[in-house]
Amino acid sequence: MHEIFDISKKVQEAINRKKPIVALESTLISHGLPYPENIKVANESIKAVEDNGAIAATIGIIKGKVKIGLSEEDIQILAKEKNVQKVSNHNINLSIFNKVPLEKALNKNDVEKWINNATIKADRNNISGKELTPFLIKEINEQSKNETLNANVSLIINNANLAGKIAKSFYS
Repeated sequence: MHEIFDISKKVQEAINRKKPIVALESTLISHGLPYPENIKVANESIKAVEDNGAIAATIGIIKGKVKIGLSEEDIQILAKEKNVQKVSNHNINLSIFNKVPLEKALNKNDVEKWINNATIKADRNNISGKELTPFLIKEINEQSKNETLNANVSLIINNANLAGKIAKSFYS
């Protein structure tokens, strides 16, 4: 079973020393954000966690191995590769709901309009399945003139900050 897991030295050292660790998902790198913004946000999220006293452990599957603590090369692979499969996990024990920082918050009516327009366009173009989410994200981002991307990036970094604080508080 250990052959399918690849734990980075940094994460393994944190485990051994009982340091706080925050798991970061790689879905935002491979499916959620456009390139090169995905790499920038991944690195900013890692920094936010570590600035708050925890170790970031971005998790992804690369070449059949579950990698815990992605390297910069791993992040590049997930960010640029077009055929990355999305893997879900339904067994996370803790969910925290965090708000978009006020300075990046969007008007609800605008967001609903952008979503509705993008959904209609997807239907007209027969876009569905795994192509739907990236299409909707791109369309909504274009309609909002990057406001939705900026709000999402801000929320991701805000979540990483909060996760780092929470993880550190468990070890204080």
